Amino acid sequence: MLSRYKQQSRKERNRSGKFSNQTGLFLSLLQDLLLRVPSSERIREWSDYYTNGSHLAGQGRQQAEWTQALWKEFGIPQMTMTTHETTLEFPRSHRVALIDIGSTNDTTLLHEATFVEDIKAKADFGEPQFLPAIFTGAGVGNMTAQYVYANFGLQQDYEDLLRANVDLEGKIALVKSTFASSFLMQRNLSAHRSSQVNAAANHGISGVIVYPDPQMDGKFTEANGYLPYPDGPARAPTLIERGSISSPNTRAAIPAIPISYADAIPLLQALNNHGPLATELNERWHGGGLTHKGVYYSVGPSPTNIVLNLNNDPSITQGLLYNVIGTIPGSVFPDEVVILGNHRDSLGPGANDGNGGSSALNEVVRSFGVALAKGWKPLRTVIFASWDGGELELAGSQAWIDENFAWLNTSVVAYLNVVVAGAGTEFRAQGSPLLTRVMRDATSKIQSPSQPASSILDVWGGEISPGAGGDSQSFQGSILASSVDFAFDTGLDEAMFPYHSQFDLVDWVDRFGDPDRELHLATTKIWSIMTSLLAYSPVIPVTLNDYALFLQQSLDTIERQVPLKTMDTGKLHKAIRDLHQATLTFDSYAHSLAGKIAQQPKSTDLLQLAQDMNKQYLIFERIFAHPNPKTLADRHMVLPLSSFYTKATGIPVLSQSMTAGNWPAAETCQDILVARIYDMIKLLNQAVGRLKHHETNVQLGL
Repeated sequence: MLSRYKQQSRKERNRSGKFSNQTGLFLSLLQDLLLRVPSSERIREWSDYYTNGSHLAGQGRQQAEWTQALWKEFGIPQMTMTTHETTLEFPRSHRVALIDIGSTNDTTLLHEATFVEDIKAKADFGEPQFLPAIFTGAGVGNMTAQYVYANFGLQQDYEDLLRANVDLEGKIALVKSTFASSFLMQRNLSAHRSSQVNAAANHGISGVIVYPDPQMDGKFTEANGYLPYPDGPARAPTLIERGSISSPNTRAAIPAIPISYADAIPLLQALNNHGPLATELNERWHGGGLTHKGVYYSVGPSPTNIVLNLNNDPSITQGLLYNVIGTIPGSVFPDEVVILGNHRDSLGPGANDGNGGSSALNEVVRSFGVALAKGWKPLRTVIFASWDGGELELAGSQAWIDENFAWLNTSVVAYLNVVVAGAGTEFRAQGSPLLTRVMRDATSKIQSPSQPASSILDVWGGEISPGAGGDSQSFQGSILASSVDFAFDTGLDEAMFPYHSQFDLVDWVDRFGDPDRELHLATTKIWSIMTSLLAYSPVIPVTLNDYALFLQQSLDTIERQVPLKTMDTGKLHKAIRDLHQATLTFDSYAHSLAGKIAQQPKSTDLLQLAQDMNKQYLIFERIFAHPNPKTLADRHMVLPLSSFYTKATGIPVLSQSMTAGNWPAAETCQDILVARIYDMIKLLNQAVGRLKHHETNVQLGL
C-alpha cells in the first residue's frame, strides 16, 4: 500500500504548482487547501490497513513503523518512533461458568461463557490474530460463589440491595455495562467500569461480571424488531465490551471479567424467582432489555447450590509501547507547540475506536505535507502523535509526557485529540473552554454532513463540555495543557457502534456508520482548520473570558446541586467577577495587538509583544494545578477527566468535597482557587501594562 501511495503522492503535491517560499501561504489559502486535500477514499484505505489483525497495546510495532514511513513520505520533516517499557496484559486463563454443585457435591456444568464473538475479524496471514476478551488491570483470582444481579453495579445499586436485605458478602456480582451509551448518558446512568469494580469491592463482593444489556441501546434492539449485526443495526448477542480497569502498574482489588449478553442470559435466568424482582426496588432498576428472552431480573442471591466459577488469570509481562511522533518546527515561535494525537492501538479491529481517528489523522498529516511542499511554514511547532497504549489507561501518551515533562509543561499551547471520527452524526467536543473560540471558528467553516444547509457549528451549538476523552486526559491531567477531544459519535436516534468488540469492523462503518466517510472527512477538516488557526496566528486565538464564564457557570451549577448551609462562597464569586473584568481587558488588548501584527507582520517589537501575551495563555490553564493532588484526576482543579459518556461538572475538587459534606476540604479548595485567580489577574494586568507602555512609546516616537 505504501509504495502505491508514493506514486500518487508526488503527483498530488505537484499538481497545482508551488507557492513562494518568501510569502508562503496566507491563512485563507492554507485553509482552502486543508479543506480540499482530504479524501474519503484514502480514509477508507487507511482504515482497511489499521483494522487488519490484532493491535492491542504492545502489539503495534509493525503499524508504528508503517505509520512513521507514511508520514515521512507525506513530507513531515522530523519523524521519530519512541519506545516505552510498561506492563502489558493479555488473556491466558479465564472462566465464567454456571455450576450446580448439588447436595452431594456432584457438580453439573450448566453453562460456560465464551470470550470470543461469533464473527472472525480480518487478520491476514502474518498478522496477529484477535484474542479473547478480558479487562486489563482487574484483580487476579479464582473463586466459586453464589451470585447476585446488581443492576449497574454502582454505589446506589448496592445500597438498594442492602435495603432489600440481599446478602452481598462474598458474592459474585453480575452487572450491566454503564459505558459508551448515549441512552444511559442522557439518564445520568453512565460510569466507567472501574467505578463498578470499586463499588463492588467496597460492599464485600468477591468478583464482578459485566455484560452489555440491550437496555443501553435505546430503540435499536431485537425486542423492538431490529435485527442484530451483521444482519441489522441492533447489538450482536455475542458482542463483548473489553476495557481497562486500572493503570498497568496497579491492579483492582477484585477480579472482573466481561461477557456477552448471550452468555449473561443463562446466568440471569438461573436467578428467576430468587430474591426480589428488580422492578420491586425502584425506578433506577427498571428497563432491563432481556425480558423477551425469559429474564425476570430477579436480584438473587442464587440458591446455595447454584454458583458461578470466576477465574481471571491473565498473562502479565513487561513489553514495549511504540509511539510515532512527527514534527514540523515553528518558524517564529518554535517553543510554542500545538499537538494532535490519536491512539492507534485497539481492543478489536477498531474501525471506529480508535482507528477512525487514526485514519482521519493520516489525512490531516497528508494535508499539511501538501502545504509544506507548497512553501507554507507554521509560526508554531506542530507535532502529530500516533499513540500506542491508549486502551491501556493511556500508557503510551503518559509515558511520552513523563519523559518530556520539562519542556512540554512550558510549551504546549493546545492538545487536539480524536478517537472516534465518524460513528454517528452527533458532534461532541469535550475539554478546555480556552479552545471554544477556535473550535467554533473551525466548525463554522465546514458543512454539516447530516444537515448540508447548515454548518457544523449551527447544528452543534458551540459548547465544549467539561472533561477529557482519550489521550487528552494525559495532557490535561499531567501538564494542564488546554486540550479538547472531539468526535462525530452516535446520538439517541442512531445505533451505537460496536464499542471495544470484534464487531467494530469496517463493514459496520460501511453499512451503519459512515458509508461515504463524510463524517470522517468533516472530522479531518475540523482538526486541520483548528491546527491552522493555532499554528499560524501570531497571537494565540483564544478568549480568556470564555474561561471566566465557565468558572462562574460551574460554581452556579455546584450551588444548585449542593445546599450551601455551612459554607459561604462569596469570596470565590468575587474573585471570578474580578477575573471576568481582567480577561475582558486582556482579550481586548490581545485582539488589538493581533490587528496591528496583521498590518505589520514582520515587526519584531510586535512579535515580541505577541510572545509575551501568548505566555499568559500558557500560564492561565496551568495556574489551576492543585498543590497536593491525591490522584492525576485531581491535579486540574477546574476541569474533570471524565469522558464523553459521563456527565461532569467543572471545579470537581470543590464539587466533590461539598457533595461529601467535607466542608474543611471545600474551604481549602476555595482558598486555593481564590489565590490562584488573583495571581492570574496580576499577571494579566502586568501584560496589559507592558502593551500600554509600548503603545505610549510608539506614540512618543521612542
